Amino acid sequence: MTESIFPQEGLTISLFEKFIDSFLNLGYEFIGPADIIDGIIKHDVKYGMLTFDDGYFNNTWIQEVLHKYRTPAVFFVTTGLMMENEKIWSDVIHFERKKRNSPDDEIHKEIVSLNPVPVAKIKDYITKEFGSKALQPHGDEDRFLTPAELKEFALDPFVIIGNHTHSHEVLGNLPAEKTKAEIETSQSILTEIIGKAPDFISYPYGSHSRQVVDTAKEFGFKLGITTIQKKNSLPLGNKYNMELRRFNPIASNGKFKIDKLRSSFQLKTMLKEILQ
Repeated sequence: MTESIFPQEGLTISLFEKFIDSFLNLGYEFIGPADIIDGIIKHDVKYGMLTFDDGYFNNTWIQEVLHKYRTPAVFFVTTGLMMENEKIWSDVIHFERKKRNSPDDEIHKEIVSLNPVPVAKIKDYITKEFGSKALQPHGDEDRFLTPAELKEFALDPFVIIGNHTHSHEVLGNLPAEKTKAEIETSQSILTEIIGKAPDFISYPYGSHSRQVVDTAKEFGFKLGITTIQKKNSLPLGNKYNMELRRFNPIASNGKFKIDKLRSSFQLKTMLKEILQ
């Protein structure tokens, strides 16, 4: 078994464990969404919440680490990709361009330029560029969970399942009725598989607007996760619960996005040392 959790970002199981261990040694406590929703967090404690988007099968490989450190993690699942067993288009472009030795900055620009485009048109573009099989996973490292695997995964007490829409569309670009359909379809599928409706959502690509947030609230969501690269200050309050910030400390080739981390010098130093 390969140990890459997110090959595109260079995150491995051993690196993930170092990350968890280092934060715990600095006095952080890892929590789940319910701790925020129920308001049991204390203002004088340092907290972290682990989140994984999309619903990759390889996310199951970190369960041993979660159990070792008794640390919960939230996994936001894109139900359409799970049901169709397709790769996310951005992963396809990254994989195919890397095979062709394209520079990382050019790959990033291509992905960003396609963000406003509907997913169906992006799939057509990928088929023309790379062939009809480009969207197919190559193995356990880049495939999605099956419904049966998700059901079993969700039984783990340290695993929390959230909504990541049905098609991974950029919600901020969609009209209200399509936004509603994306969330509702995913919510229905997840409820059927795991036996309960998630009450937290991660917006694909972090794209959200007042209309998106209001639609999410209509479905009973109590937390919404963005990709705004900042920490959340306590107390949060209901005003901020639907637009929680987060940061991804890992960039391409395993380099930390230290410039994006708004935190203490001690924490920045620790993060740099993990990758040395």
